[in-house]
Amino acid sequence: LTAKTLVACESVERKVIGEGIGEKRAAGKARGMWIGDKPTLGCGVVERKLLVNAAEAELVLGIFCRYAEHGSAAQLVRELAIEGQTTKSWVTQGGLHRPGRPIDQQYLFAMLRNHIYLGEMVHKGESYPGQHQAIVSPEIWNAAHAFIERRKQGPREHRTEHPALLAGLL
Repeated sequence: LTAKTLVACESVERKVIGEGIGEKRAAGKARGMWIGDKPTLGCGVVERKLLVNAAEAELVLGIFCRYAEHGSAAQLVRELAIEGQTTKSWVTQGGLHRPGRPIDQQYLFAMLRNHIYLGEMVHKGESYPGQHQAIVSPEIWNAAHAFIERRKQGPREHRTEHPALLAGLL
């Protein structure tokens, strides 16, 4: 065998292994199992199952409720910073401590879109019932997502009232 042939064989082998891993992940998620690396705020992981962490779940539910009330991510992030709330603090399998960091808007929106809080697992856009309890009710989820959907819609009215391009934004 030539070196070129060996490289081609290794490439094919890597692709086959990658596909197998992807299929295994998809099957696990379809069964509602946790297939991931770092745990989600509000949950802990035991034997590939998510278990609700009561203290963190209270924070998560509070975040959803507060966003559903006023729909202001900037205001909520400021409030959480004042309260000293952070992202998930956890310990790796290797024993390294990963401290939480201040919650920013990017993390907040990722959290608000995370179906784990509804008791679901998602893989490539498909949602499956999880083996864990929901933290957020569908009503609260829908109320929060009503604000998220409004953010996606076109320009806000006050922007069109001003002839200057950036007027009214500050």
